[in-house]
Amino acid sequence: MRFIVLDIETANYSPESICQIGIVVLDDFKITQKIEYLIKPTPNVFVEKFSNLHGITSEMVEDAPTFDVVWDKIKHLFNRFNLCFAHNAPFDFGHIKSTLQYYGYNTDEIPFPVFCTLQYARYSDLPLEHHTLECLCDYFSIENKNAHSALSDAVATSEVLLSLIDFNNDDIATLVGKSYKYSFNDCVSTKDSKKTHSTKHVSQKDIVSTNTEFNKNHPLYNKTIVITGQLNCMTRSEAYLHIKNVGGLCADNITKSTNFLVTNSTVMTGKMKKALDYQEKGIDISIITEDELYTLLASK
Repeated sequence: MRFIVLDIETANYSPESICQIGIVVLDDFKITQKIEYLIKPTPNVFVEKFSNLHGITSEMVEDAPTFDVVWDKIKHLFNRFNLCFAHNAPFDFGHIKSTLQYYGYNTDEIPFPVFCTLQYARYSDLPLEHHTLECLCDYFSIENKNAHSALSDAVATSEVLLSLIDFNNDDIATLVGKSYKYSFNDCVSTKDSKKTHSTKHVSQKDIVSTNTEFNKNHPLYNKTIVITGQLNCMTRSEAYLHIKNVGGLCADNITKSTNFLVTNSTVMTGKMKKALDYQEKGIDISIITEDELYTLLASK
C-alpha cells in the first residue's frame, strides 16, 4: 500500500498562491521518498505575515518554477491507487485544485480521493482538546524542527499518520473510514467559498511605510492610488503598505490628482464612475486590476 502525504505553503490569501509544496511517499508504512519544490506564485506577491510564518519571500522564488510546471512532475503520484493525505486536506487540496484551474486544467479529469489526518485524529480516542499538527506532534513526541516548511510538515504529518494507525490498531479499511474520504473536487479553497478580503474599511491614513528610502524611478513612486472593492490576495491595509513602501501615495477618494484606481469589480461603482468622468475630461487616471497593481509593485 502506498501513501502520499503532502503539505503546501502559500504566499498570500489567494487560493492560487502556492509557494512551496512538500511530498512524502510511504510504501508499506515506511518513508521511501521525499520531494520539495519552491514555487513562484502568480502574481509573485507575498504578504508579510505569511513570509514571517514560513520564511519564504518573493525574491526567493523569483527563478522558481510555476505550479503548472511542478504539477507535471508530480501528478503521477496522485491517482486512485494511492491514498493521498494532508492535515486539513480540504485546505491543501482545495488550493491545489484552484491553482490547477487557474492554469487551465480541467480538474474534473483528476478523480482521486483524498484523506485527512485531522479528521482521523478527531475520530481517534486521544486525550486532546485540539488536534492541530503541533498538538499531535507534541502528543506522539514527533520532532518537527522546521514547522511551516512544507516538507518538514509533510514528514511530521506522515509520522502522525503512522502513529495514529498504531494507536488505533487500524487496518486499511478502518483507516479509510476514519480519515473521511473527500473527492478531490469536493475540496474547497477560499476562492470557491467566495471569501475575499478587506470587507472592513481601512483608511490609508492609518498605514505608515516601513521604508525610508525609495527608488524614484519606480512606476508608482509619487503616484496616487485609490483602491475600491474587495481584494483577493491581501487585505486593504496590506495593499496600502506595499504601495507606500515603494514611495506611492494612497487616497481614499478619487480626485483630479489620482493616478490609478485599483478594482476587481465588473460592476460600476461610484469611484469607477468618477474616474471615468475624469478620463472623459482628459485627466490621466488609469483603471487597473489587482493583478496589474502587483505587476507594477514588482517593478524594479
